[in-house]
Amino acid sequence: MEKSIFEKRVRGLVKKQALRIIYKDIKKYNHYWVQGAMQFIYSKEGLDTSSLRYPVAVYYKREKERLQRKFIRIKQNKNISLIKNNYPYIDVELLAYYISLSDILNYKHLSHYEKLEKIIKIVVHNTQDIKNIDYNFSNFKHIKNLQNEYQNINILFLAEYIHSFKGFQFRKKDEAEILSNIVKIILSIPIAIEKSLKLKDWQVRIKMDMEKQNKIILKEIEKNKKVNQNT
Repeated sequence: MEKSIFEKRVRGLVKKQALRIIYKDIKKYNHYWVQGAMQFIYSKEGLDTSSLRYPVAVYYKREKERLQRKFIRIKQNKNISLIKNNYPYIDVELLAYYISLSDILNYKHLSHYEKLEKIIKIVVHNTQDIKNIDYNFSNFKHIKNLQNEYQNINILFLAEYIHSFKGFQFRKKDEAEILSNIVKIILSIPIAIEKSLKLKDWQVRIKMDMEKQNKIILKEIEKNKKVNQNT
């Protein structure tokens, strides 16, 4: 198997862990899980697994540290901080990180920060552009389900906006899940444990804190909706 394919597999597994951390499914990175997953993949394909441990460890460490540095850069980014000042009740850094991991924005251009803030504005009803929009996705199954779930958010407009620069068609479940996760991060909803009854102690604390923040955000949304209705 080519080295590049091997590296891509390890990097993909590390990215999956990074996303699970965002979703509050796991607390931190775990190289044993990546090692086990690679052992399983290779053994399933009938390949030799005796020499996997060291190269997996090397690529795992490299990718984990790369993603950690990415998150640190986002936290220290002045443009992200400016957006955070406008929306102090939202975890803008985590949202920016998730959107980067999802390959939607990479923040190498000033317009990417404008798009990030516009996404937030749409969800919290802090924009006037929401009127007079032709919706192309109103009959799509995944979008309809999301709109029913978040009736106080204009999911259709958010889908149209992301489609305008990313090209998502939202026929695929994974594209709809990204859209849903963006909304949940903005609303301070713990993605993996939102409806779970069996939680670890650290998940219980996080869920309680996020639920408190969610109430603050929903109040802000209602306030913005009233302001927009009067303008």
